Amino acid sequence: MKHSVRDIIYSSIEYHNENSDTPVDINEGDTAKLFSEGGPLDSLALVSLISDVEANLKSMTGVDVHLLAYASQKNPGNRDFATVGSLIGLGFVGIHMRLGL
Repeated sequence: MKHSVRDIIYSSIEYHNENSDTPVDINEGDTAKLFSEGGPLDSLALVSLISDVEANLKSMTGVDVHLLAYASQKNPGNRDFATVGSLIGLGFVGIHMRLGL
């Protein structure tokens, strides 16, 4: 895979930060909060970011990933979108599920 899931997600967050009033502090790395207590994203901003991540994963890897579906299948009510790291983990799970790994 030419582009790593981590790089694709960070690129999506950087794009979000350039076009949003609710930037994610990527200086905190994988522990940066997204959609959790003290996190900058509301539900609309989260859905927009997830949509960008899914589109970028598809265009850069050729794999069609549905992060919301994987999160709800994995553990309803989980915190897959709480931090950048948890979103990266979900991206890996999604790609592995789609590839049958």
